Amino acid sequence: MPIANEKEYRDKVLKCPFCLAFIEKVGEVPNPFGQDLDGGECAQCGARFIYERSWRRQGEAYGDAIAYAYDWDYDSVYENVDARYEEAVVRYNNTSGKYLLGEGDFKERSPKYFFIRRMDIEQEEEEV
Repeated sequence: MPIANEKEYRDKVLKCPFCLAFIEKVGEVPNPFGQDLDGGECAQCGARFIYERSWRRQGEAYGDAIAYAYDWDYDSVYENVDARYEEAVVRYNNTSGKYLLGEGDFKERSPKYFFIRRMDIEQEEEEV
């Protein structure tokens, strides 16, 4: 769950919804299964995100964000019932020029950032 609520998050800069660290830039994320995607990673908490500028493929972008968080290992995500992660959606409002937390209403067709933060990484490190 994001640490900020929707009113606290409104800002003109993109921040991680989990730790509120400033996201410096959206870069190109190599996708081993096809076209490279726009996205990145939070330097502070390790949350990864995929950016979808159109409203047409947001479901696919959400799936890509989960796969990216798990280093593109779809099996570990979909076959592992213990896969634990937090998710958050940040949208960019073109009218206000601000980033907003949450998906908005069903009519809103704004660009979105799908953030995924794995919760099982600490557990994996302890088991090693």
